[in-house]
Amino acid sequence: MIESNLYGAFDPLNPPQLPGPFARIVQADPAVISAPREEVWKTLSDFPRYQEWCRFTRLIETSGQIGDPVYLHLRWDDSLRKPTQTQKEIISIWKEGEAMGWSLSWPGLLRAERFQHLEAISKDQTIYRTDRKSTRLNSSHA
Repeated sequence: MIESNLYGAFDPLNPPQLPGPFARIVQADPAVISAPREEVWKTLSDFPRYQEWCRFTRLIETSGQIGDPVYLHLRWDDSLRKPTQTQKEIISIWKEGEAMGWSLSWPGLLRAERFQHLEAISKDQTIYRTDRKSTRLNSSHA
């Protein structure tokens, strides 16, 4: 189980939908990484180097503390050297060595939470999962 400070505890292998009329979960295919979970976590939480493995994220600025802002400097065009969008979200999940997540809320329009979860399947292999839960238009929880 991991804990979201916004939506409570949940099983990362079976995340619940957020309440609302247009709720959905987008799950990426899990990736098996040939490295111990501790090493994968070091890479995942090394925010200044995030762009080395996530080509759409130019930079992440955050303390990594629950409730603190996370600034995602995103680029949607690989030919551009500058970020095309900076998005402010809030750290909502932090389980050292295992899971992190951030959320976005535009009351009445959109609520979303993206989380990343690591699971050790052996001492030298880790499963990486990333999912986004979202709901749109006049949901009951802001």
